Amino acid sequence: MLGAEGDARRVPRLCAMGWGPWCGTAWNKQCCPRGGFQNDTACPKQWHTAIDGRSPSRGTRRRQERWIVKRRRYLPFGNALSEKMALPKDSQEHQDFRWEMCDGRLIGREGAVRYYLSVITGRDQFVAWDDQFIRDVREFVVSQTSKSAAQFIDDIWSIGNLASFFRRACERLEGTYDERKVKKRDKAIDLLLAHPEWTDEEIAARVPTTVKQLQRSTEFTGLRAVPKRRMARNAT
Repeated sequence: MLGAEGDARRVPRLCAMGWGPWCGTAWNKQCCPRGGFQNDTACPKQWHTAIDGRSPSRGTRRRQERWIVKRRRYLPFGNALSEKMALPKDSQEHQDFRWEMCDGRLIGREGAVRYYLSVITGRDQFVAWDDQFIRDVREFVVSQTSKSAAQFIDDIWSIGNLASFFRRACERLEGTYDERKVKKRDKAIDLLLAHPEWTDEEIAARVPTTVKQLQRSTEFTGLRAVPKRRMARNAT
């Protein structure tokens, strides 16, 4: 994985026959376990030709990068969700779409974050590359809270924990935010992002609530688990 860039991954380049990781040179048994290539005619598909476009009869030995970067786009351009996102906000169709994304969670909490961030940034996040989407999420959260809050945004799966945070940010932008309706678990998330070094006890005392109540919040515990998961991954 390339740092914390989500679904932009370094993956092994495969041989053209799909038999295993590419060794970087032709005629290698480790690369093609079905049998090494002893001469130019041993491989009927000429897998090394498909990689570098040169004739195997020339016996090329040029090495290429053994790793490639694969990126993932959530949806292609012109998809139905983007079309609904582009509709006027006061239209019934757009309001129905907003409910499906944010309240109905049609595609989970990630879909809610994509909708809210699209409203905030003015860019369609449903067609964004996942690594760019994660970068946009991280930049916005850091700008609104603290630099240390970046530790809670590790990959595409961790972003769903920020659905309520982005909902409140979107409401502030639209002028519909009402602090009296903010729940205690939402206040706890704001405090955690602003002060990641605080313990659960310190956050609970300032909400105020109990640690037991905080730990019942899936978003709060999900955010807490992101740095631990990263440390465990790096330790292996």
